[in-house]
Amino acid sequence: MGIRMLVLLALIFLTLATNASAERPLTATFTRDHQLWLKKGNEEIQLTTGQYVYSPKWSYDGRFIAYIDGDERGEKSNLYIYDMKKHESYQPYIIETSNFKWSPIKNQLAYTSGGVLNTTKFKSGRPQGFENVSLGVSDFEWFPNGQEFIVSSQANLLPTG
Repeated sequence: MGIRMLVLLALIFLTLATNASAERPLTATFTRDHQLWLKKGNEEIQLTTGQYVYSPKWSYDGRFIAYIDGDERGEKSNLYIYDMKKHESYQPYIIETSNFKWSPIKNQLAYTSGGVLNTTKFKSGRPQGFENVSLGVSDFEWFPNGQEFIVSSQANLLPTG
């Protein structure tokens, strides 16, 4: 009799229990009509207007989205960052690039411009300003430790061979 009562109480408890979940809705960024959009669950939010956005990339912790504001002819490619906490786009500095990557361990951005590899500095918790890392860089990749780079440069044929 006691076992039946225990099983009955367990069944009642299981049917009445609510399913609580601490999961956050999935969040993604994408471009539509050359504007930056955010998708949270089923909701779509337009983040930019009047720009020609491409190549959005999330920061390490998801607070920032770096992207390029360019033009149809590919003559302009300015780096911008959207701050999810402050809900605004800003330029960490005026720079033209199309090759940028976030660190795999922190919210630090690296990019190439004119053959120079640069990394962002921080000001008030946001990427702001830059520091030169290496000259003569065509492409790069972060090491998994987020502290070093592997870089490559284009070969140039010189008159001396």
